[in-house]
Amino acid sequence: MRRTKTTIRLSLIAFLAVILFSGNAQKGGPASAGARDKCTTVIVGKNATADGSVLLGHNEDWGEYLMPLRWNPREKHQPGETLKLRDGQVIPQVEETHAFIWPAAECNGINELQVAIADDTGSCRKELFQNERGIDLEEFVRLALQRSRTAKEAVLIMGGLIEKYGYRSHNGLDGDIVSIADPNEGWWMEVTIGGIWVAQRVPDDAFVVLANRFRIGEIDLKDSSRFLACPNLIDYAKQRGWYDPAQGPFHFYRVYGTAEDARAAYNTRREWRGNELLSGRKFREEENPLTLAPGKKLTPPDIMALLRDHYEGTEYDLTDRYEKGSPHHTSERTICVMGTDASFVTHLRGWLPPDIGGVLWLSAGTPCSSVYIPYYLGVLDFPKPYTFLSDIYNRENAFWVFNSLENLVDRYYAEKGKRGKGEARAIDTVAGFWKAFEEREFAVQAAVEKTALELYQKEKSLARSFLDAHSNALGMRAFVDAQTLGDTLRTRYYR
Repeated sequence: MRRTKTTIRLSLIAFLAVILFSGNAQKGGPASAGARDKCTTVIVGKNATADGSVLLGHNEDWGEYLMPLRWNPREKHQPGETLKLRDGQVIPQVEETHAFIWPAAECNGINELQVAIADDTGSCRKELFQNERGIDLEEFVRLALQRSRTAKEAVLIMGGLIEKYGYRSHNGLDGDIVSIADPNEGWWMEVTIGGIWVAQRVPDDAFVVLANRFRIGEIDLKDSSRFLACPNLIDYAKQRGWYDPAQGPFHFYRVYGTAEDARAAYNTRREWRGNELLSGRKFREEENPLTLAPGKKLTPPDIMALLRDHYEGTEYDLTDRYEKGSPHHTSERTICVMGTDASFVTHLRGWLPPDIGGVLWLSAGTPCSSVYIPYYLGVLDFPKPYTFLSDIYNRENAFWVFNSLENLVDRYYAEKGKRGKGEARAIDTVAGFWKAFEEREFAVQAAVEKTALELYQKEKSLARSFLDAHSNALGMRAFVDAQTLGDTLRTRYYR
């Protein structure tokens, strides 16, 4: 009888979630509601957040990536099993791998133990040699997600794989900046063409904003709690004539990075803007601290706001707060760009079971015209529209629906339309609707998690079913609302 009541309770909660988040979209009300291959990432330490969690936020700016949302299951393997890399090398398999989610491209993910990874391209010395053989980015990110229990362990796993099997750049021209976080700490790795690597820990009371250039400077390899690196990091630079100890301390990005990218506004301006937004302080653009204490304790909405930013209200806002059109088509490379395929914030909390403590807040498409949906690690699956690929436009596919909506917003960003009076600008219509949607999500989060924890203490499967119903109801509600918002804009701006 108890199971029957619980099942009814789960169904009722799922139904209420749909009602709660239905808003006005099905009543024609949305209008009245309030570079390829380059990305942006932010990591926030546990003492810099409002609740003691670690946050990792990322914009995936690949530009044309249609990544279905899916769980990659836990796997068990027999002793002696091996795994073949794409270059033909064979490596030992582990006894058991962790389940993980790929939310946006196969170089980002979060595993069932709350280890989250995000990648940014990073420019490095062009004299470095591209390995003809070696593990590639997607392979070592996947293996780290499958094998690591902590962020630091993930760094060591990826570094060890590079050292043993070599590393192949994804394009033969750039290195990578790999950000890793767990509920206790955050790290980032900077990896060159050819596989020279170094990693630095984010201070617990600080944050770091990473664009597309190496940022790690002087390092203390005797302090493995703060820095990790490949064994030949300094010796190789000496052999190539890039570093002379007589000239001063070793400085990673000055030795292995490029002066051009170190100074490029394409990179530094995003870092500068992130530093100002999160610290609450003003900086000259040439002042670009590596890590900073925030001006207040940070929350997921703070990171979402950063990932949606176009330099509004600064001298680099070339649209005068959208009065001159879309900020995606100016000479400025903003944080949110038209090429952003997906955006996510991972909320990592060690005091809760991973199924409840780990939340992937995922925005399908450009975040300024989309919505972040909370997918708990306890979910069993994802809403169908988010789980399949379609090479042609498909109204039942989430990628196409959100992509179509963002294209409409981008085309009519500042326009109010020709029909009726008092219509809002396209961006205000859509962003206002999603703002209200997210406010409702956060308003019920504490109650949802309280119920999930109560169920978890009785039976883990009940908590997972509950969280699955909650997250999937929100995902489907957002999908339907995106369809309706698109129809609203098509009607408003017909020619």
